Amino acid sequence: MRSNLARGLCLAASLGFALSSAEASAQTPGSAEILPLELRYHAPEGCPDGSYVERRVHLIVHVRDGAELPRVEAEGEVELLPGGRHRLHLVTRVDGVPGERSLDGTSCTALADATALVLAIAFGPGVEIAEPAEEPCAEPAPPPEPPPPPTSSPSTSPPRDRRSVGLRVMGLVECELLPGCGGGGALGADFVRRRLALEAEVRFVGEGYRALAAAPTVDARFRATYGSLSACLEGAFPAAALRACGRARFGYAYGESRGALVDGSSRAPIGALGAGVSARFPGTRRVALEIGAELALSLYRPRFSVENVGVVHTVGLFLPSVFLGGRFGFRGDSSGS
Repeated sequence: MRSNLARGLCLAASLGFALSSAEASAQTPGSAEILPLELRYHAPEGCPDGSYVERRVHLIVHVRDGAELPRVEAEGEVELLPGGRHRLHLVTRVDGVPGERSLDGTSCTALADATALVLAIAFGPGVEIAEPAEEPCAEPAPPPEPPPPPTSSPSTSPPRDRRSVGLRVMGLVECELLPGCGGGGALGADFVRRRLALEAEVRFVGEGYRALAAAPTVDARFRATYGSLSACLEGAFPAAALRACGRARFGYAYGESRGALVDGSSRAPIGALGAGVSARFPGTRRVALEIGAELALSLYRPRFSVENVGVVHTVGLFLPSVFLGGRFGFRGDSSGS
């Protein structure tokens, strides 16, 4: 009986507070009605969404009398990092002036509160910012539910089905495919799903004319063009993403000579199987620096010869190479968050 009476008094006080607040809002515009805010907010399942952030903004923002507020447009994206941490990337536009920032945190709720504070500050001197007051007569929180019974394997949240596609542009140095080492480049793309990555590249390696040691009056040059297909395993760490790959390459090597009795040229197929490792260091949200090395084993070793001189080059058995370049990512997420 006493509990019902207390609840009745609490309800009456709440109604009185609501009526007085409505009467005050009729005289002074409320921030919830006039805040020119447009928000798009994406977060993983189980994290606060955009409506939570908007409610938080309206709770902490109080508009000064007669203030004219700028229009604030914002888009936030929260992603789950290895180790259970979260990262927020927030892009804002205040009266057409763009801004961008990134925040890391152990809790996606804390990042949502931080987003609300950043948006509140964006309205400028026309608002006052205060912590939201506790709701009157709040019901006590229910006791926490008992934990689920232990299972045979430790409980972990299911991995997100992350997918991304990237464009890769590399400079490389390769040895033993041509005489000595030659420089070149590579253009390719990769597809990443969780920890599996697939790569496809086209590579070019070449060198200019140079005199042959066996015949100094004869110049020759060599070049190679080939395609490379790779299957990789990738691991993400706070400072970099590491990738280990198995590769297959097939293409052609070309040789040309001049200064002999007869100038000539020829080509021969090349093929190799190998393995490589690379590290990718994040630069901006979409661009990353990538560095790596690989070692391939020739499946067959073509020979190049010049008339009246003999064999001038044989493709090596082992083909080491190093590369440095960038990856331009076009990220997607099938979970839709």
